[in-house]
Amino acid sequence: MNAPSHIPPELINDFDIYDDRLVSNFRHCLDDLPPVSYTTANGGHWIIQGYKEITAAMRDPETFSSWPASLPADLAKGRGRFIPLEYDPPEHSAYRSVLSSYFSVGRVRELDSTFRALARSLIDQFADLGECDFMESFARPFPAMMFLGLMGWPQEKMTDFCAWVDGFQHGGGGLSDDARVKNVRAESIASAYDYFRGFVRARREEPGDDITSALVQAVLPDGRHLTENEILDYIFLLLIAGLHTVEGALAFGVMHFATHPEDRQRVIDEPKVLVTTVEELLRLEPPAWGTGRVAAREVTIGGVTIRPGEKVLLPHQTANLDPAVFPDPDRFDPQRMPNAHVSFGGGPHRCMGAHLARIELRVAFEELHSRIQDYTLDQARPPVQHMSQTRGVASLHIRFSSPPSATDSAVRAAG
Repeated sequence: MNAPSHIPPELINDFDIYDDRLVSNFRHCLDDLPPVSYTTANGGHWIIQGYKEITAAMRDPETFSSWPASLPADLAKGRGRFIPLEYDPPEHSAYRSVLSSYFSVGRVRELDSTFRALARSLIDQFADLGECDFMESFARPFPAMMFLGLMGWPQEKMTDFCAWVDGFQHGGGGLSDDARVKNVRAESIASAYDYFRGFVRARREEPGDDITSALVQAVLPDGRHLTENEILDYIFLLLIAGLHTVEGALAFGVMHFATHPEDRQRVIDEPKVLVTTVEELLRLEPPAWGTGRVAAREVTIGGVTIRPGEKVLLPHQTANLDPAVFPDPDRFDPQRMPNAHVSFGGGPHRCMGAHLARIELRVAFEELHSRIQDYTLDQARPPVQHMSQTRGVASLHIRFSSPPSATDSAVRAAG
């Protein structure tokens, strides 16, 4: 498409957030663009860079609305609105209140032992093999199985759930305007909604002690219950957020530790450093690397005027690499403090599951490093990554020494 006539030609580019070529040039893919620019890709939208500008936009829903902000616009075709992500206050606050207590710090801390038991059982299955596809063996099933349990969804459907998320997020690969990509996305949405429609109705008949039942039974501040379609829209967002973002963060973390063994050894020797190390991994490798908004009213940023109705992309990684906020931003600093990254978003839409994600990541790395401490990337099978507003890793092959068995360890200790 062509850019609107009122946009200066020097601000126009064809940057596409779904272009897989960005995998090899992720951190600095926007370096050649001005602080505020306009791309003709995905129906056309503005790109705003800089920590101050991005966080200000995230905190100002009256100027930068969350609906309709899909990039491209037809990404919303076939589904409703992600609840609460695509609503502005006060509706947003009402919808968010339904589940906010389920993701509080205190509540997710109670799950620590459950997380550890699952992590250990998964690691047991590959620790003696000396190699594995980390995505298949751990990064995908660990957050997925935990989240399915919280939601009350059947574990045996995990493969289908993951396929629907991947289909919606990535469309099977390719640029977003490809007809095939659009078809894959539409089919993924339809399959997910068809399945969960029946599941929600079953929970209405027989509620359980899970988040899906909480949605079915929830009462909004105005006294009404969520409609079936509202529950399905809420569930679809939770499906994507719960299955994909932690998966990506685990993958990027292992990729970093595999290529920077000194950082891995540090968290092994000094476990307390893992808390700040996880934050630094999230800063440098944000799985959800862009937030979409639409201008609700005219606004001028950096001398550039954005008109009402024009869409805006807020790339998280440009905020996370702003040297005005993060000294030496490209350097991995496992003890960086403060570290106010925007990888969980910001403002009223800051990720509701941030506490859950942090604990999952901390437990996963602690348990992995308690068993396997020398892993490297398999040079014959390099990682396969893909792009969209949520970055992902399709495969991640690692090699490592098999840890000694419990019997061997006991014999050595006795000797």
